[in-house]
Amino acid sequence: MKFRNSVGPNPRVLRIFVAERGIEIPCVEIDRAAARTGGPPIW
Repeated sequence: MKFRNSVGPNPRVLRIFVAERGIEIPCVEIDRAAARTGGPPIW
């Protein structure tokens, strides 16, 4: 599983859950502002 981190309530809830359980999940940071302004595709 790969966690795509971004701004918003769902990624925040998942980060809290993972931290509480001590689970290690690979994380990819997504800059949604860059994606909207012609940056590289996020998926």
